[in-house]
Amino acid sequence: MITKRSSLFTKIFLGFLTIIILLSIILLVSFGIFRNSVRQEIVSFHELSLAHTVSNYENRLNIVKNLLLTMYYDEEVSLLYQQLQRGNKQNVDYLRLNNIWSDIRAHAANPLLNIENIALYFAPLSFVVEKDGTHGADEFFSKYLSSPDYTLDFFDQQMSTSQLLQTFPAASFKNYYQASKELLPVVLSTPSNHYLIAGFLDADKMFNTLHPSADGNFYIYNKHGGLLYTSAAEYEDDSIFNDINANQGYLTQNHHYYFYHKGASTGLIYIHEVPMNRIAARISSLNQIAGALFIFAVALSIILAIWMSRRFNQPLLQLIQAVVNQKPPSSMTNSPAEFHLLLDKLSHIFTEIKRKDAVLTNYSFMNQMRRIHSSSPFPIPLDHRDGSFILVLCHINLREHEEGQPVEKVSYFIREFIDLFMSDRFSKSRTFQMDVNEVLTVVFDVEERQLLTEAAARMKQIYDQDVDHYLITVCISGEYQRTQEFEEAYRQVQQLLRQRMMIQETQIISELATHIDFPLYRESDLEILFNHLEQGNASAVIELTDTLIEQLRRKKAPALQYRQLAERIVIKRDELAFLIQGQYQSDRLKDRDEINGCLSAEELSAYLRGVIYDICVKIEERKLAKDDVIDFVLHYVEHHYNEDLSLDSVASKINLSSGYLSNYIKQKTGVTFSEHIMEVRIRKAKEMLRDSSLPIGVIAEKIGYYSATSFNRWFKKATGLSPGEYRRQSTLKH
Repeated sequence: MITKRSSLFTKIFLGFLTIIILLSIILLVSFGIFRNSVRQEIVSFHELSLAHTVSNYENRLNIVKNLLLTMYYDEEVSLLYQQLQRGNKQNVDYLRLNNIWSDIRAHAANPLLNIENIALYFAPLSFVVEKDGTHGADEFFSKYLSSPDYTLDFFDQQMSTSQLLQTFPAASFKNYYQASKELLPVVLSTPSNHYLIAGFLDADKMFNTLHPSADGNFYIYNKHGGLLYTSAAEYEDDSIFNDINANQGYLTQNHHYYFYHKGASTGLIYIHEVPMNRIAARISSLNQIAGALFIFAVALSIILAIWMSRRFNQPLLQLIQAVVNQKPPSSMTNSPAEFHLLLDKLSHIFTEIKRKDAVLTNYSFMNQMRRIHSSSPFPIPLDHRDGSFILVLCHINLREHEEGQPVEKVSYFIREFIDLFMSDRFSKSRTFQMDVNEVLTVVFDVEERQLLTEAAARMKQIYDQDVDHYLITVCISGEYQRTQEFEEAYRQVQQLLRQRMMIQETQIISELATHIDFPLYRESDLEILFNHLEQGNASAVIELTDTLIEQLRRKKAPALQYRQLAERIVIKRDELAFLIQGQYQSDRLKDRDEINGCLSAEELSAYLRGVIYDICVKIEERKLAKDDVIDFVLHYVEHHYNEDLSLDSVASKINLSSGYLSNYIKQKTGVTFSEHIMEVRIRKAKEMLRDSSLPIGVIAEKIGYYSATSFNRWFKKATGLSPGEYRRQSTLKH
């Protein structure tokens, strides 16, 4: 038998080893071909990167040049030049000058153009217009934008040049605060005009924005070989430009790659310098990684080959042992199909026997639970006639906002989890679904109750991660010695469940608290709340409701008392609704479901606020309906708001005392007579300010204020805006 096993092992291992060697040869050849192409791929990448950079620069420079051309030949600029030719700044049209300055400032502020400044230089009066205003030419080029390479003499020379538009080398420019920037000048001038326009581009910002590659240095040359810009900190002139003989490509020199590309529209030459050692380092790093992976793969393959070969020697012995012991082997992986067929047949037989036994046992438990509230005798579990047990009840509260997740589906997943969790820790346990939101576990022969407490604490850690979706209450009964005590144990966990607190976390309850038959809030506060509710005083009712809930919170009342308080308020709401409308507000079962769906004190408070507002609105509507006194007062104020109104004058018209009328208006409407007048006057003033062009003083007189100053002060205090500010804002909105 040993000889057969060794022979089988040797043949299987040699077969695996042959496959490993063949695959290794193929991998080495493939890697050699791949490595030779990596260098060319890197070169191609840099060429494409440079082409993208050139496209970005060309587009940006063309946009700037077109912008300068447009401004140079703009009619406003030409007319301003003609005025300046007369030699008198006093004759300048400052409105036109302001328009030109606004255009320059808008273009300089555009972050997509990278323009630091634009300067219009008029030679006749040595006059410059730029983004910050106007200056003398000498002052501007020596103080506000100064560079030793680009002085006023330089720009004067450009007036007589025959080239219309030129890009000059970047240089360091200082502003008024001596801050330096690398700027690239673009100058437009014509010999026929004694003025020019110059755009100063932020060269470093353009480079960081338009050149995506971080490797090597970057150069821009004009078509004559003059260097316009470089990103190199130290630049040594060399003959690289003279070796370029095509529109694009690359060449090698001084251990560097030089990728070059000529701009189609500007004729500029763009060069990207990359050290050879960087490309070589990438290839070397690739070689090292590939070599390490190859060695690791070969070593792992040999180890797996040995392991799998040994595993193939086990199946036959395991099958024999399974038949003898009438128990399938714990594992039989990677065995031949014939062995798997025999194992499947044996496993099916053993599983079927076990399943039938489990079904009978679970059926017994369920049958016992159904008989708890009946007079039927309580049967003993089939496989646990003796021994102690503990009940663990998990109650599920699913949040209403979990749409598409019915409580039945959530309960099923939780039951499956509890079954696996408890059976893994307590081999003698049974878990089954008592109700749609209740999962019950029977744990037999618990050696130490501490183990069950620790398991419940671990369940709490897991459930607390999903408190936004559902809340779980875990109730653990005491230890019972006989299965005949099942009914008493089940009633105990139901009593524990009534002690659930109104908090948003998983709760573990294992001790019965002192039974409380009376509410943990003051009945006097509830009576006061009902009185305010009858008057429709929503703010007072809400304040008292929050007080009652806070009393329950401080005394750590169970969730049951919160629900009882909410149901009493809803019942009072329905009584008031019946008095007002002749029918009840809503369905009592629906109200109870909504109350039970509130899983925290905050959620219950928010629900009660909605209940209170609804009924208070109806009470207020009833109080205001068909009240002749209130109708007369409101109508009179609406049509005499511009007069010197007083409560005495209005009360005399309806033969009432001013004191009685004041209290009556306050009671019926919730606001005073003066507040009614202010509301009407504010509304009328807003309408006139918004819809008419009347002077503010006239509007003040029309609403009863004969002093514009008093009107302004009163209007700003009431609205937070002066009348003029309110009119401007209303005009902008329309």
